[in-house]
Amino acid sequence: AEPLEVADVLAPWLAQQVAGAAHDLGVGRRHHERRGPAVQSRVASRPKRANTTMPTTPKPKATMKLVAGEMPAGLRILAQGILLPLVGVYLLILLVYLGKVLTLRDWPSGWIGWLVSAVSVAGILAFLLLDRRIEEGRPPRLGRVRGLYHLLLLPTLVMLGLALSQRVGQYGWTEPRVFLALLALWCAGICVWRLAGGRRLWWIPASLLVVAVLSYAGPWGAYAVARRDQAHRLAELLRESGILEGAELRPAPADLPPERAVQIRDSLAYLLSHHGESSVLPARGEGVGGGQGGPQGREHAALAVM
Repeated sequence: AEPLEVADVLAPWLAQQVAGAAHDLGVGRRHHERRGPAVQSRVASRPKRANTTMPTTPKPKATMKLVAGEMPAGLRILAQGILLPLVGVYLLILLVYLGKVLTLRDWPSGWIGWLVSAVSVAGILAFLLLDRRIEEGRPPRLGRVRGLYHLLLLPTLVMLGLALSQRVGQYGWTEPRVFLALLALWCAGICVWRLAGGRRLWWIPASLLVVAVLSYAGPWGAYAVARRDQAHRLAELLRESGILEGAELRPAPADLPPERAVQIRDSLAYLLSHHGESSVLPARGEGVGGGQGGPQGREHAALAVM
């Protein structure tokens, strides 16, 4: 009888617990069904957030600057911090030297030409690299410095031309003098073009390339011009000294001035060392002494001078 009493007590309690659990489950399901469409609509209307957990590859600093049109820091320091101060110092030295030349009438020697050309090319390159910053006004004074540089460079190029013409009159054209003259003309043209408001930067390297190609080969090239000029100069020296008469080479006269002998010897040595034995032949294909072409004629010419 005791087991039955326990079952009678537990059965109503278990039934009550099961009914309560079923009731709670039913109420929760109905509540979820009522809230479901509203919650889903609110969730759907929310803007989707970007996935910030995905790793991104950072761009290199130099690449970002190039894309944005900025000059790399190293190149800007080279052009604005190194080249421009050096160019300014040497340009000031050249202007002071020009004043000394004009005052004392003492024309410079050959070294001035290469210094002027180096300052010209370095300055043109520096302002070519800094052109974008100048157009953007960063810093504003750099544009005025560019115009002043091209204006002050022109007198030094004129000095270079006068000094070069003096050397050519004394010793004739050589390959370095031809290249130096072409470079000076190119720099002067760039200065005038810049002062006139030229803005197409590709003209600067393109024009330099054209000058370099034209001066390298062909009858107008530096080597051909120097060879013709030195050969003509040698023939004129021999005729004026009485060594070359018509088509014959004669021994050098006893009263030949030492300066003239040195000029003839230097011109002959230059042609033989730079252009070979064939350079001692004039335009008609004969030797310097006309019919005495070939090695014997050249040897006779050298012995006649010595």
